[in-house]
Amino acid sequence: DLREKKRADLESCTAFGTAFLTLFCKPTFDAAVLDGAANPLADVRVRQALALAIDKKFITEKITRNGEAVASTYVPPGTLPGYTSLPGLPSDVERARVLLAEAGYPGGRGFPQLPLLYNTENAVRAKFAQSLGQQWKQNLGIDIRIEGIEGKIFQQRVSKRQYAIATVAWFGDYPDVSTFTDKYRSTSQQNDSSWANPAYDALLDRAANEGDLPTRLSLLAKAEAILNHEVPIVPLYHYVNSTLVAPGVGGVSVNPRSLIDWKRVAVGNTDALAARPTVKGRQ
Repeated sequence: DLREKKRADLESCTAFGTAFLTLFCKPTFDAAVLDGAANPLADVRVRQALALAIDKKFITEKITRNGEAVASTYVPPGTLPGYTSLPGLPSDVERARVLLAEAGYPGGRGFPQLPLLYNTENAVRAKFAQSLGQQWKQNLGIDIRIEGIEGKIFQQRVSKRQYAIATVAWFGDYPDVSTFTDKYRSTSQQNDSSWANPAYDALLDRAANEGDLPTRLSLLAKAEAILNHEVPIVPLYHYVNSTLVAPGVGGVSVNPRSLIDWKRVAVGNTDALAARPTVKGRQ
């Protein structure tokens, strides 16, 4: 609402976090999910089809409405100096239909009704979960069961890999690409999708032992590209940090990690206002 009113004291920039879907990738589900049935999401073509068939712009413009950038990559752009993600998957419904047919589900026929979990405390996730179900029905001909559950139980279900598809997010803990990429090592306990790719792990290992920064970032970009194209996760949008900065306050720098150096903040100091830094990525 403040953005639409063009409030001059509202400042925002891309946050250090991404909203996405996590997809369970093992050949069979946990016994608590569809009685341990065979998992169509184990086929990369199915995962890619689900990603390609989503209109993410509809989600950001009609549901979240906070200026979020549509995401085709996992790492938020412009938040780490020197790092640029390689291109991810675009929206392409026709390609999605071809891939789903190649996987054995032409027009969605024979595709099981998978549950899509979301935590009921998050009204935004409830809305875009419903939108995803409608989009996949319209674009791919598949039925998804939308299942809202209480937050603590939701976290347990995802952590124990007792799910098929779930709405989640990740915010980086420290200013490095590895805070995102290490989550999907095959050995990581935080790898909720149970996805494993030896080439991905090998690139992370090489990056961990690389002393040249540009080379290291290039290795991590290649690793992230594998993740983005094999789709154990489906990036939806990158979060936005929004802050109200009152007139007469200087030294507040809106930034991806929401860190404020309070020693630089001044009230009613025109010199501080003149020295107020410009942050890359500010909208």
